[in-house]
Amino acid sequence: MPRSDQAAEVCKVHQQDLQSKEGFTFGSNVSADPLWDYVRFMDEERFPNVTPWDFSPRQSDLHPTLITIHYCPQCDAEFDAGFEKFRQLPEEDKEAAFDARLRRQIQKDKEAEQDGDGDA
Repeated sequence: MPRSDQAAEVCKVHQQDLQSKEGFTFGSNVSADPLWDYVRFMDEERFPNVTPWDFSPRQSDLHPTLITIHYCPQCDAEFDAGFEKFRQLPEEDKEAAFDARLRRQIQKDKEAEQDGDGDA
């Protein structure tokens, strides 16, 4: 999820120029984690430039720190639509989807590691 210091020019999934927006993020005195549903649904390969979960368009005691993010509107739209559907699923279906995604990622990591060994 690109922030101002790690911005990509184009979304690698949607091939769209990234948009910029200013907003606010947590202060250094805030320790927080996203909702468990968010953790289980979020997939950086599918939504590489979605607006970060800790971003707020409004400044508050919780979000005092000004930041500029770079995001893909299509990533945001697809994430929002999918996340809304995901939250309606029964708990066992959420866990099954999360487990399947983790297994795919582990397999992908193993394949990348094997490809790296073959090049040495």
